[in-house]
Amino acid sequence: MIAGIILAAGESRRMGFPKALLLYRGRTFLESVLEASVAAGLDPTVVVLGPDAPKILAAVDLRGAIVARNDRPETGQIGSIQQGLSSIINRPVDGAVVWPVDQPHVLVGTLERLINEFRSRHAAIAIPTYHGRRGHPALLGRTVFQELLEHRPAKQCRVTTASLIRGDGDGRVP
Repeated sequence: MIAGIILAAGESRRMGFPKALLLYRGRTFLESVLEASVAAGLDPTVVVLGPDAPKILAAVDLRGAIVARNDRPETGQIGSIQQGLSSIINRPVDGAVVWPVDQPHVLVGTLERLINEFRSRHAAIAIPTYHGRRGHPALLGRTVFQELLEHRPAKQCRVTTASLIRGDGDGRVP
C-alpha cells in the first residue's frame, strides 16, 4: 500500500487566504488533490493542516482522511511531512506520496506511473522530473521514514539522492 500525505499547513501570509481553498476547475485545491488520491488508490490519506485548519475543516469534507496538525508552522515543510509520517508510521504501507496542496493539476496517471516506477526500481524515493527539473508529488519509501522523522525541522525539505523518473510531453508524467 502507498499512503498519501497532503501538505496543507502553510500560513497563507502572502495570500491572506488558505491555498487549500483556492479553486481549480470548480473544486478547491484540497478537494482536487483528495479526489486524485482516491482515484490513484492512495490509502490511507493524511491531510496535514496548520493555522488555517478551522477554515479548511469548515469548507472541505475530510471524513475519509486522517487529519494531522502542524501547529508549528516555523518548522516548514519538513515539520508537516513529519506530522504526516507520524500518522502512518505504524500502518502497513510501503511508502507515501507527499503532495503539496498547491499542486492540484497532477494527473492520476502521473501518480500511477510514479508508483509503478517506485516499485519496479525498488527506489527509496521517486520524484517526477520534466526537462531535468524536479516536480511534485514525491514518493518516499518506508526506508526513509525514520530518517525524515528524526530530521531537524527547517524551512525546506530537499532530497539529495533520489530515484528520478522522466516525464515527457506537457510536463506531466503520462
